[in-house]
Amino acid sequence: MALNTRLLAKTDIGKLELFLKHSGTHHYQLDPLFRWEGVDEYVANVIHDFSCKEPVFVAVENDSIKGLIGFRKRGWDTDHFGYPVASIDYFFVEKDGGGSAASLLMSKFNEWAQENKIKFISIKTFPDHNVVKAIEESGFYYVGADFILSKPLPDRGLDGPPDPHIRLFHKNDLNELLKIARNAPWINRFHSDPNIDKEKASKLYVNWLDNGIKKDNARVTILDVGGKPAGFILWSVTYLSRGGNQAVVGDQELVALDPAIRGRGYGKILYRGALAQMQEAGVNLVETGIAANNAPALNNQAKLGFYFNYSVAVFHKFVS
Repeated sequence: MALNTRLLAKTDIGKLELFLKHSGTHHYQLDPLFRWEGVDEYVANVIHDFSCKEPVFVAVENDSIKGLIGFRKRGWDTDHFGYPVASIDYFFVEKDGGGSAASLLMSKFNEWAQENKIKFISIKTFPDHNVVKAIEESGFYYVGADFILSKPLPDRGLDGPPDPHIRLFHKNDLNELLKIARNAPWINRFHSDPNIDKEKASKLYVNWLDNGIKKDNARVTILDVGGKPAGFILWSVTYLSRGGNQAVVGDQELVALDPAIRGRGYGKILYRGALAQMQEAGVNLVETGIAANNAPALNNQAKLGFYFNYSVAVFHKFVS
């Protein structure tokens, strides 16, 4: 049967698992969170769960999956920017001979984007040649890369006593934190994109903080200087269990420091304080994604014992 596309079906789980196992083009097997037996089965179920709410199309040939693409409209980003925004969350094809599948799946996404009047689209992708070629031919442009870093945490205390500048978040801190987020010199894909208004880009992170704090699994580490917040790390806790393996993951989502105190060693204090609080919360593995051009943050993480896992290429597209 010729290569064609259709929506992912519940009965495709076994085929999807087999595809993920042999495709060689997805990042999950490089991530320490998923380095255990049964990773492909686990990821297949994650993608299937996503498909219960959002579109996931597969490219199929002779009853075998040759590629998949999963995407969604992003309501919060749509409200922020004032025009319809979407993201491609999953885009994998076979390593060998996946070019046709990638092109076919990209066409299917473009049809959906046109029907939904999408204005702005983003994708973070494992740098696979077939996927990159398909998205670039569709009008996407490269805006940067993110490095994904990890650090295992020991069961017992980190080096040194607790720092007096570090404390937990209190609701009265929120206004000061929003001010720090508004004035922070962000280095990220939105500020790197010349097609995105810089003020809008900065406000995006203010809103991200304001909304992120409200999540049930969110935590905020506060750097207190002179009796008021001078920096923060927003992080979350996720519990993973698969095949007898367990991980309590701390995800560093957002980090900001008051520009007035930069270069005085407070960044290191803040990072160490967050790690200590994560350890107290039972976290045994910390992950973070940092823009590849953010050398200060990458160097700070390296000094704290973080190691490189993999990178993702970031592409944007505006639809005229």
